[in-house]
Amino acid sequence: MKETLLAAKVVSWLDSQHWDIFQEVKIPHGVADIIGVLGSLDESIKTQKSNIKLWIIECKTGLSLTVIQQAWLRKPYANYVSIAVPDRNYKEQRLVTNVLNHLGIGQLMVSNNNDTILETISPTLQRRTSKIKLYDQQRTYCNAGSKSGYFTPYKQTIDNVYNYLITHGPATIADIVKGIDTHYKTTSTAKSSLLQALTQWESHRFTVDKTTWPWRYGIRD
Repeated sequence: MKETLLAAKVVSWLDSQHWDIFQEVKIPHGVADIIGVLGSLDESIKTQKSNIKLWIIECKTGLSLTVIQQAWLRKPYANYVSIAVPDRNYKEQRLVTNVLNHLGIGQLMVSNNNDTILETISPTLQRRTSKIKLYDQQRTYCNAGSKSGYFTPYKQTIDNVYNYLITHGPATIADIVKGIDTHYKTTSTAKSSLLQALTQWESHRFTVDKTTWPWRYGIRD
């Protein structure tokens, strides 16, 4: 079973229990496969509140120290942390059970044949956690387990630039910043940062016409 399929089963299982799902979420020390949220969240950028519970689940196609370490690194950022692996007989299971219980990490066994998921080890509740930000785009930006990237506010800004230029054609930095939402705190920061981004590390997506002043940016064919 591929990791994407395993993760999709976990997502459906959580959704059926009314957890709000965020996928491939960048947090300190890596990217969490799945974050489930139970409770209400603020609109737009989501910030943890005292009345919600967060559950991070790391998915892997086999039982190993790698997935246990990943889950352990997530502990400071969620009320519950679990691993999800295919449901099979693991020769290391007895040792792993002791380790997971000691660390307070849960275990989900995902059936290869259907959508059945068994919670063989319950995670320990951690009441005090460090805050992380969640964004609406992380619900669907990429599927858990896909390893095809993850959402960041910067990526959203660049996508906004691209969509603006698709609609309006070549434009100056000033026009672009005026016409889109960005994650930058000030207009001047947005202008200087986007000028550098579009002419350097995003140059594979954008063109710049330096024959006019101010320069005009467009979409690369």
